[in-house]
Amino acid sequence: MNIPNDWKVKRLEKLVQFSSGGTPSKAHKSYWQGDIPWISASTMHQQEIISSDLFISDAGLAAGSKLAKKNDLLLLVRGSMLWKKIPICLCKRDVAFNQDVKSLSVNKSIQANYLLYWFLANQRFLLNKVVGTGIGAGKLDFDALKALDILLPPLSEQKAIADLLSTWDEAIEKTERLIQAKELQFKGYIQNTIGLKCEEWLHIKPKKIFDTITEKGFPEEELLSVTQDRGVIPRSMLEGRVMSPDGTTESYKRIKYGDFAVSLRSFQGGIEYSNYQGLISPAYTVELQEKNRLFKKPKPLIDNNYVNTLLVQDTLK
Repeated sequence: MNIPNDWKVKRLEKLVQFSSGGTPSKAHKSYWQGDIPWISASTMHQQEIISSDLFISDAGLAAGSKLAKKNDLLLLVRGSMLWKKIPICLCKRDVAFNQDVKSLSVNKSIQANYLLYWFLANQRFLLNKVVGTGIGAGKLDFDALKALDILLPPLSEQKAIADLLSTWDEAIEKTERLIQAKELQFKGYIQNTIGLKCEEWLHIKPKKIFDTITEKGFPEEELLSVTQDRGVIPRSMLEGRVMSPDGTTESYKRIKYGDFAVSLRSFQGGIEYSNYQGLISPAYTVELQEKNRLFKKPKPLIDNNYVNTLLVQDTLK
């Protein structure tokens, strides 16, 4: 990547002042009866920090903690969470923090929001800096942290970059909230249209509705995978590494559009709808009393899509 001439690279220790936190004694109840949010790893799940589930007093702060000022960054440097991600948050008010966290107070060379997004953008790289502590927790090596090279545009460009990314973040959060609201609305609709009327409707056992089908010997058919979040889909739609059959697909079973793949061995019960025709693994044929049971096909007296809604949707599980 070509870096503009007016952009610089500086070590993190030249851009921030580090501070370590602490935990006031739990033996003094007065230390934990204040209005200063006290931040630990369990609080660091958002990009912005404004409150906490624990609060300390001024006496507790003086006795064993540290204050991060508004616009400082809080970075988790020790804990089991570091094996999965590097939590970092922007303080929206003054807060206290514990010994597993460091505060980063930026100087005039860098915008706090820009540094926040730098850390978020370099999570994979930073995870390689995590080392073990011997007790299962991870630790972000402080010397390696101080030596991080930070790409530094002019302040005006830092602000523009951070503002743009913040706008995208807000749009994503808004979309996620809308999706959650729609899901709740859908659950309510399903419960009202099916749940409330269920007692008035005819009840039929599954064995009266479904037939068990076993079809083998179609090597030319496309290989499918049974997933819990997307139903039965082509393996080509899966991301990452996909295990291929070892040898032939003679034992694989054909499933058609509108069928359900059933596996009683699945820890979640395993029943998924198929919008495709192809072959699925013999792992989805096992059932306690019937070895060849693979998938069940609705008889004409019930609509496939209704069965899918009834058996697959989270609202009715």
